[in-house]
Amino acid sequence: MEEEKQEKKYTLEKFREIIEMSLNNSINMKKRLSSNNKFADFTLVYYSFFLIFFSLIDIIFPKFFNDSWYTLLNISLSIILLIYSLENKNSRYVERIDKQEKTINLLKTLKRNESLLIEDLKKEYNKIIDNTEMREDVDFHYTLKSLCKEKGVYFWRKPNFENKRVKATLQVGLNAQ
Repeated sequence: MEEEKQEKKYTLEKFREIIEMSLNNSINMKKRLSSNNKFADFTLVYYSFFLIFFSLIDIIFPKFFNDSWYTLLNISLSIILLIYSLENKNSRYVERIDKQEKTINLLKTLKRNESLLIEDLKKEYNKIIDNTEMREDVDFHYTLKSLCKEKGVYFWRKPNFENKRVKATLQVGLNAQ
């Protein structure tokens, strides 16, 4: 019971690997947010053009459309586009991307700082991470996937744990969750 209450003791090297994992998570999160932002902007523009085109069809081909149904459909599409644009605005992708960029820069600076002791390193790391958005599982998945690729471990083969560095690095990754 006392062992569970004791704080884990990390070496400086192991804690730097934890910082590296957090850095990779933040980089993957920034990539995901950027991708979501681009997709949302593209979708908004695409459906805006579609709505404009759909509105002009009634003017160009008045014989083929029933006015009441067409107007109702046009209003419905406008409401859907409005809801989507409000959802896109409330996602605040640009602000979140900027915050992740700042976190990445702070973690890189912390990782490069050789003069800090382990206690100071932990304090600075915790202060940075406390002000960071929580990562999603997909970000951690891509971090582990890139780490496995870097270390020569492939998920479709049985891992070779004779290489103690690979085993230790994977263990750090699983504990960093």
